[in-house]
Amino acid sequence: MERSAYRVRYRRRISSLSVHARIEIVRDAVVSGDQNVGAMISRAIRDRSPKVRATAAELIAKQKNVSFLGSLHDMLSDPSDIVRSEAIDALGIMEEGSGRHHEDLISRLRDVKPIVRIAAIESLTLLQDFSATPEIESCLEDDNSLVRAYAAIALAELGCAKCLPHISKALAVEKDEAASAGFMIAMYILGDGSEFTALLTLLSSDRYQVRCFVANWLPRLKLNSKELGAAKMKIEEALSHPLGRADASTMSSVRKLLQS
Repeated sequence: MERSAYRVRYRRRISSLSVHARIEIVRDAVVSGDQNVGAMISRAIRDRSPKVRATAAELIAKQKNVSFLGSLHDMLSDPSDIVRSEAIDALGIMEEGSGRHHEDLISRLRDVKPIVRIAAIESLTLLQDFSATPEIESCLEDDNSLVRAYAAIALAELGCAKCLPHISKALAVEKDEAASAGFMIAMYILGDGSEFTALLTLLSSDRYQVRCFVANWLPRLKLNSKELGAAKMKIEEALSHPLGRADASTMSSVRKLLQS
């Protein structure tokens, strides 16, 4: 009875702390290797704050504690989009390359929040769930431009060569630069470099998010010497006319990567 009463008092003391404090407690437990870390993460999963629950998912992935896989799947239905996206990310990290197919993860491709749909696309790619390509391909018609972009790149990274005509056709009618960038990157990955010059012109976009999206992908593409030279030149041009600190920082970092 005494131990039970102590646990009740302890839980009440923890629940009375601020959200930041509760997050720091569970983070510190993971870093220090606290023997009760499992129980603390379990409590964080049930916390009233979405931020604490999301942190729990993040830490489960960091530890790669497979005993919490069931909990992560439960979190895919959490009321908070932040928690759902973190749980999805965690599943991708923990089961990377496994080829596993999870219907509840597939269902998140139809989530009401774009951030969750994008997380699902990325995790399905990490899982190497090739059976998910039809569902991902349907996201090329998503009403959110970034979802369309990530879907195209995911199909390319999954090696879906038969999707290339669909991606090319979607690019031909696309009006949004972010989605166009994703389509062009996907085509390049799949071996069609016909849009590479057009991709580089997006480094002159008046939207820094588009510029950064394209720039961050350049070091990940297998560029030939001519393409690399053109990419370096466009990055230098972007650096000479930055759209704020974030844009300048990204271009500077990418310049270093391309020069290495």
